[in-house]
Amino acid sequence: MKKLMQQIKKIKNLIFEGHADKARELVQSLNNPRIYEGLLEDNPDIDDGYVGTPEYLLRNGDFFLKLLAHIPQEANLDSKFKSVTKLQLSYTRISDVTPLKGFTQLTWLDLSGNQIGDVTPLKDLTQLTELDLGGNPINDVTPL
Repeated sequence: MKKLMQQIKKIKNLIFEGHADKARELVQSLNNPRIYEGLLEDNPDIDDGYVGTPEYLLRNGDFFLKLLAHIPQEANLDSKFKSVTKLQLSYTRISDVTPLKGFTQLTWLDLSGNQIGDVTPLKDLTQLTELDLGGNPINDVTPL
């Protein structure tokens, strides 16, 4: 348990220091469902299908999306996060929405104030009734 907590702390420190890519590589190399649990335990408002970004990831939305999209089934968080219907991801510096492709149950999605240029990966999110993309440098909304 102590080693696990040290690994989670190391990953969070890498993110804080601006090394989200290294943190992602470490998460993948450790291949431990408990890592995902530790990284997502601080997630706000995980009820009624709503998920927001943990505070330590507010400037690393791309990392958060990749984390959400790759939660191992063995992680105790899996069912909570796979049944997400509402995602609050505004102003989290997201540039790539590709990890959202598998979240076809989403009905509400706030991606405002990010760095998204291509919305093509969102085209299959057919359950969406509300989508906020304001404040993004989107090139073309035709795919939607």
